Amino acid sequence: MVDSDVPGTLIAAARRYPRREAAVFGRERVTYEQLLQRVSRLAHGLREAGLPRARPVAVLADNCLAYLELYYAVTAAGAILLPLNTRLAPPEIVAILRDADVYLILVGPGFEEKARDISTMHPVPLVPMPGASCEPALASYADLLGPSAHEYRRASPDDAAYIYYTSGSSGRPKGVVLTHRNVLTNALSTALALGLTERDVWLHAGPMFHLADAWAVWAITWLGGRHVLQRFDAERTVETITSENVTLTLLVPTAMRLLADAAAEAGTRLPGLRGLLYGGAPTPRRVLDEVRTRIDAPLVHTYGSTETAGTLCVLPATEQVENPGSLQASPVGRETPLVELRIADDKKGALGPGEVGEILVRGPVVTVGFLGQHQPNDSAFADGYYHTGDMGYRDKSGIVWLVGRGSDMIITGGENVYSGEVERVLLGMDQIADTAVVGLPHPKWTEEVTAFVVLTPGSLLTMSEVRVFASKHLGRYKVPRALRILDDLPRNAAGKIDRTELRRRATPFTEEALADEHPST
Repeated sequence: MVDSDVPGTLIAAARRYPRREAAVFGRERVTYEQLLQRVSRLAHGLREAGLPRARPVAVLADNCLAYLELYYAVTAAGAILLPLNTRLAPPEIVAILRDADVYLILVGPGFEEKARDISTMHPVPLVPMPGASCEPALASYADLLGPSAHEYRRASPDDAAYIYYTSGSSGRPKGVVLTHRNVLTNALSTALALGLTERDVWLHAGPMFHLADAWAVWAITWLGGRHVLQRFDAERTVETITSENVTLTLLVPTAMRLLADAAAEAGTRLPGLRGLLYGGAPTPRRVLDEVRTRIDAPLVHTYGSTETAGTLCVLPATEQVENPGSLQASPVGRETPLVELRIADDKKGALGPGEVGEILVRGPVVTVGFLGQHQPNDSAFADGYYHTGDMGYRDKSGIVWLVGRGSDMIITGGENVYSGEVERVLLGMDQIADTAVVGLPHPKWTEEVTAFVVLTPGSLLTMSEVRVFASKHLGRYKVPRALRILDDLPRNAAGKIDRTELRRRATPFTEEALADEHPST
């Protein structure tokens, strides 16, 4: 059980390694002693500016040193940090600000116009971060970073520290409340699973508003490692990994391939990178193979959720796996040491190896609830477990496999088809760059398996080719019965496929002539 609080991890690191370099952002470099001093002064400035205890403070910015400082300073001031997804539109951000009763927004360079639009719709004080030019309503970052230091008062491990809003892929976005214990337990558990040490250098290339990267804010600091901060740009990232001796980073599959291409162009295989973590979207095998041919870094798959403060499972590159079942599933690894995970269904409870059920999680990593929705009878937290909504199974060796979202299941002719298993097969076709599979209304079979695809440049594709290829890997009833080719797939601000929008676009096609015989017969 973790009994520390977030600022306490920085204090401990500064005590052990006062002169060790803690963070690098461009030409800015700070030691742990300097970082703690800056955080203490910033926390004091926030309190002097009238920030109430337990009140959310939002950040709208790209990765930078100030973002790292705020992760600690806001909690040291007794308040709650709310990282905003920079890809959201102003009305979406306004809805979050109102829902969370945000006290002020810290605005990074490049987001001044969006911040002004937001403040027009919802008056909220703006605080420009270093490099930003918006007119401060309270103070500037430099004003907050005054000469006086904050007198640290330890928070309870069960006090709220952060609020992260879900993407809203299954409905209205919800604020996930995470305590000091939640985030530190997950950070420690992930660090143990990855074998992190004080010698590790983490590149914050993924957005710091997302827990896929943010867990390293706490883990790397706790261990006394080094943070390198920048916004992802393939060529610049290759240079940074080399010049700063980066050992670990996490990228979404698209960025991972861009990094590998840039490394090949630069004539390096990034030998110092001991782990390239990836996750967040289905990754075609050909993409992984392409990356492996260009760089030497072991590829490490991670799986997690906002409601569990980040990482749940890790699959090291050295793990040899083989799908033991008939499902087209993705191995996501074994749960990290401090996570309790099980596979269950409503009828039989806990399931055995190879049996598909919902992935449930219990333990100190699980959120205390959604903002304003703390009812103990919430179905997402039934029976003492958080119900992830993800469907999967565990094989005989203990590895967890992900099949797909339960909400994305297609029911056709009485058979269940998981969108994810069909998508994984289709991504094996050279002609397909991206795909999403949904069920569209069918007057006789309830739903029809329909594939929306984005083609690779210069490719052509027919429904016949899709059926021939898919039939080699899937049961007949899982093979798509309709094909829609798009220039791109609609995605929400978190980059997840917007299946509701896909179904809306498909409405004109649901009255086509349909076969009388279901493919399962």
